[in-house]
Amino acid sequence: AYIVGLDKAILKRRPHELSGGQQQRVALARAMAMKPRLMLLDEPFSALDTGLRASMRKAVAELLEAAGITTILVTHDQAEALSFASQVAVMRDGKFSQIGTPRELYLKPKDRMVAEFLGDAIILPAKISDGFASSPLGRIAVDSTERRDIVRIMLRPEQVLLKRTSREGMSGTPDMLFGEVTESEFAGSMCTIAVRLLNSPDPPDAAAIGNTPLILRKPGMDTPAVGEIVRLTVSGKAHVFA
Repeated sequence: AYIVGLDKAILKRRPHELSGGQQQRVALARAMAMKPRLMLLDEPFSALDTGLRASMRKAVAELLEAAGITTILVTHDQAEALSFASQVAVMRDGKFSQIGTPRELYLKPKDRMVAEFLGDAIILPAKISDGFASSPLGRIAVDSTERRDIVRIMLRPEQVLLKRTSREGMSGTPDMLFGEVTESEFAGSMCTIAVRLLNSPDPPDAAAIGNTPLILRKPGMDTPAVGEIVRLTVSGKAHVFA
């Protein structure tokens, strides 16, 4: 009862007296009490409140690992899959699209579908040469050294860093990338902002400039406001789709 976050008083209640979340935790506790060699968990945390879901997920994962119980977790919660599992399989149309560690799937997805299913993704046209991409965001290091003329590369939004500036600060800096914040949505600890590109140091496709804003998620504190000018820089390498 302690592991799944249930008070001992709950154990004396009838099934119809339990909430959906409590019933789910009781079912999980009963399954774990049998100490099986293999366990299938189908959306086991879906009915729980956000705070309880995170703490219970961590406790259950630690218990299963300590007991040596191989577990298959079925979930539509990407964050849950990435944080809970040592191996993740993404299914599409009844077939596995990609299998790998959480880090592999998140940073090096097989295709655009897997990339966008596992989290927000920035997909850009690019030309690859000598381990760098010429893209609407300028010259970016990539995880491929193969020379390719027309490709799509992927960045995660957290790789794009913003720094406030002004239109005056854009002058005389053609090799830097600037944008204007067009939307801002506050959601507590995180804020979703849209940035319209104002220039591109090295565009492979001029039509890509300014047409589609970049959607970025940043910490909710001190986020640039709508109308502010920002300088954009890219951290780390972009992934090149095969």
